[in-house]
Amino acid sequence: MVLCCLSKDCYIQHVAISSLLELINHSQSLALVIEDKNRRYKSSDTNPFCGRLQMVTVPPVFPWVLKAVEDRTDFYQRVARVLWEQLDTERREHHISCVELFYRLHCLAPSTSICEDIICVALLHRDKAVRLEALHRFSVLWHLTREIQTSRTMSLNRSFDRSLFVVLDSLNSQDGSISAAGQSWLVRALSLSDVVRILEPVLLLLLHPRTQRSSICSVKHNLTVGNLKHLSCKERAPSRTGQSGDTMATDSLSQEGLLGRVTIVDREALWAEVEHAPEMRPPGECGSEGDNTEEEDDEEEEGGRREEEEQEEDSEHTESADTSGAQISSENSSSGSTPYLQRADYDGLIPAHIPNGLRRNDSERTQASESLSSDEDEAELEALARSRLLRQEQERREAIDSLFRHALLYLQPYDSTRVLYAFSVLETLLRTNGRPFAEAICATGVDTSSTAHLNLICNLLQRHREALEGRSFYGRLQTQSPSPCPHSLLVELLACLCLRFLRSYYPCHLRLGPRDLPGNRDVQVKSVEVLTHLVRQLVGLTASREGRSAEFVRRLLTECKVQQYVLLSLSASMYVSQRQGDPRGEEFPETQGGLSEEQLINFGRGQVWSEHPLQMELLKLLQALIVLEHQVWQGGAPTPAPVATATSPLAREWQTAVQFQQSIRALQYVQAQPLPSQGMFVSAAARALQPQYGYALHGPWVTLISAALPYLGRSLAVTVAPFIAQICKNLDELVRQYEHESIKPSHSWSTRRENIAPDYPLTLLEGLTTITHYCLLEDGKSPMAPDPADIRNARNAVIEELPRALNTTALLWGVVRREETQKKSSDSASGGGRYTSASVYFRSSKILRQKILDFLNPLTAQFGVQVMASVGAVWNSRKSRRSHSKNKILPVASESRLTIVELVKSLTSLRAESILQLVKEVVKKPHQIKGDQKSTLVDIPMLQFSYAFIQGLSLQSLQENITPILNLLKESVQLNLAPPGHFLLLGILNDFVNRVPNLDNKRDTKEIQEVTQRVLETVGGVAGSSLEQTSWLSRSLEVKPQPQVCLEQDDPEDTDLCDSDAQANAMVSSSRPICLQCSGSHTAG
Repeated sequence: MVLCCLSKDCYIQHVAISSLLELINHSQSLALVIEDKNRRYKSSDTNPFCGRLQMVTVPPVFPWVLKAVEDRTDFYQRVARVLWEQLDTERREHHISCVELFYRLHCLAPSTSICEDIICVALLHRDKAVRLEALHRFSVLWHLTREIQTSRTMSLNRSFDRSLFVVLDSLNSQDGSISAAGQSWLVRALSLSDVVRILEPVLLLLLHPRTQRSSICSVKHNLTVGNLKHLSCKERAPSRTGQSGDTMATDSLSQEGLLGRVTIVDREALWAEVEHAPEMRPPGECGSEGDNTEEEDDEEEEGGRREEEEQEEDSEHTESADTSGAQISSENSSSGSTPYLQRADYDGLIPAHIPNGLRRNDSERTQASESLSSDEDEAELEALARSRLLRQEQERREAIDSLFRHALLYLQPYDSTRVLYAFSVLETLLRTNGRPFAEAICATGVDTSSTAHLNLICNLLQRHREALEGRSFYGRLQTQSPSPCPHSLLVELLACLCLRFLRSYYPCHLRLGPRDLPGNRDVQVKSVEVLTHLVRQLVGLTASREGRSAEFVRRLLTECKVQQYVLLSLSASMYVSQRQGDPRGEEFPETQGGLSEEQLINFGRGQVWSEHPLQMELLKLLQALIVLEHQVWQGGAPTPAPVATATSPLAREWQTAVQFQQSIRALQYVQAQPLPSQGMFVSAAARALQPQYGYALHGPWVTLISAALPYLGRSLAVTVAPFIAQICKNLDELVRQYEHESIKPSHSWSTRRENIAPDYPLTLLEGLTTITHYCLLEDGKSPMAPDPADIRNARNAVIEELPRALNTTALLWGVVRREETQKKSSDSASGGGRYTSASVYFRSSKILRQKILDFLNPLTAQFGVQVMASVGAVWNSRKSRRSHSKNKILPVASESRLTIVELVKSLTSLRAESILQLVKEVVKKPHQIKGDQKSTLVDIPMLQFSYAFIQGLSLQSLQENITPILNLLKESVQLNLAPPGHFLLLGILNDFVNRVPNLDNKRDTKEIQEVTQRVLETVGGVAGSSLEQTSWLSRSLEVKPQPQVCLEQDDPEDTDLCDSDAQANAMVSSSRPICLQCSGSHTAG
């Protein structure tokens, strides 16, 4: 021992250390053998060696001597420090023997922290030079132990996990030299196929026995039949393995406080915990099913369970067979066969409502009750009504429960901080060295044939799979299949683990601490973040390799069901968030079938925004998945199963269209369709911007839809149309709040339930601009050329929403005008003082003005007629009050209508001449603006707009635009307009002649005279049609008695265009023959 610690000759010192370590190893082995014999003799009734001569091998170093060395000396620490110091650059010739001795010492030391304390203290030293030197020594130690740790004959149970975690943490160091040294080691290690060694301690943290979980269907079955023993995890012995979770806690390691925060992975405790069951197989035997981390298809799982049940019938161990009825696979329970809520009515998730699809099915089944005659017995009708309501409630409950059948439930609380740390390590690897790390995990499998350390991981994987299928985590593992199963890639294993943590919740019947539920939420969010980084790296990998890596990515997405679980998790989280925002959300209705899936999950009593972090990360993941799908599958979707092979291109196109329609209307996830074509995705996007789901999610949703536009394909139109409509509705609501606050500042508006970001209107307006411009304008920056048919359908859908969008921009323009007016008034009153808006959302009026112009200006070049027709529709929706227009033939423009005029004037892409030309085109061929029930022509509203527009022109502008005005009058007077149109032409002509009395051009004068004559003739005809003679052969006339209709008599001012139902009912075709009140008397006069 003296030579080991004090010798100056490295060779002698190494010989002494090697000899002493050999003695210690031999003594410990013999001591364990003797202890095992004594234990077996004591447990046996008779001693087989009683009365016989025995030869006992005595350990060269007695156990009490070893105990004294461990407790009363610092021998192990001194030798470890000596060997660590010899790893410097001056004694490179001794590095190999030094590393071998250091690793043997680490495995024989009484505690795993003895050797690692020395490494970690150096790696965490305050002196930068010491830390850099420690990183170099760790690199030497890492590379020279590669052969030892990967060999099945030489490898032991211990590794330098804590030191590895410290080095990986150095990748995030603010010091550039420290992070660069860590980066250099990591890149070299990945290039030498060390990714398994790096990920091994991370996987052990993620696969800890306390993170075992079961499918929600299995838990529901066990609770229903009263089998709580299966869920209580009491099968573990409380003596040694009951403390396995506590052994993960960090002990007092050294004087350095930083060491207390370094995560420990205790392999010996993990082996002891999983090996405690007597019927468990040796650790070296690892079933092939444990290697297979991907989720199998439903048919394979059913077949596997039937084989397992047949084997268990012959087995003498009946513990698993007793619970075979609960072996319901989580993957099977969340497959596409579960019903899902209708895309057309996601609001049916709220308990007070029933989905439309369920109502439709119920109405078909209850037509007999609806057709009962009035004289039928009232009691029978009431019974049928009760039966119908009960059936509706059951169907609604089934639809809600289907949202949670993909969920997994933990069987006991786990340490979320360690899982979060494991995910943070993965995130660091993907963020700092994403490309080499992704390439390594995509090329490396979980192979236990050559690496002994992976035996524990393989064992834990198989046990987790047993627990998922409803069996015991600590029971006997199934017999290994004689035919070897292909090993899974590490990328599949990581993706599978991320999805399992995403789908995992705590059950309601489990007692939890105050940090368990928030910790699990953090774990879910972190798992999605890691999966997002992984998918993004796969996107870059598949793009650079030009399809060479697409095969394993297809297998990853298909077998792990990534898209399906992500969509289900997003839908479930959206339901939970809106249920928490509903005051009735915490009240579970009673169900006749017992417990529902929703009641089994402990969501906590968080606020509506408690689910927002998870949803934000899920949206980022969806965005990456949409791009990855498009890269690995041509057209963004896997090839569907051949149902009926189409021979001709037309038949194939028809078959594709039918499959798309089925997918977009499906109540569940359809395997053969991409994410944008899933009804679940379209349904979520259509309702994502509704207030009950939280305003904080609106920005991320706008970002997702804007980024996914090139990949939406056939679903482009059905996705963007309701999304645009909801954007406009939210902006209109915000403007109404602003107007209400300006009148009653103390009023508590409903949207104040949740804080809205100050840039919220700008975010929505930017999203509206991006979506509209992509669908209507040619974008040369798009990563891919869209299909012309898809763009055409989307263009038609967006044009139908253009009046709504223009109405919203007009409302925002009114806010801009008001803010600018108030600012000018404040500046003039205060002598140049700074004006501050009372509204936090519209303080930056200049930016808002520019955003509005950026939205409209590019549209006028290609879609000027459609824009102007939308102006007419918005104008028609903003009626004037009766007191202003009841007795006036020419309407007086309200303030809101003048705002539209000012908005059109502000468009730099339209001059006055262009505006008048577009007005003429719209009046000549009026576009029908479609409503929900009727459609309206915009010729008369367009003339009303032009009348107000011309009134607002200056004298100079009038003189410059004489020809366009005369062309408008000449073209319009020849049309078969409704009577108000002719009076509007007369008003335009009257205003023009009065303001421009003298014309130098004789041609213009002649044209004005001709136009005047035609206008007077048509007006006289309108007036004459409303008159009749008082008596036969009498020349006196009187107004003909007939119903009088005023265009704007009964409509309130500024009708909102978004209220489409009310608007459609109030729409009257302006070209219909009507009689203006008082028109006859004016003409007769």
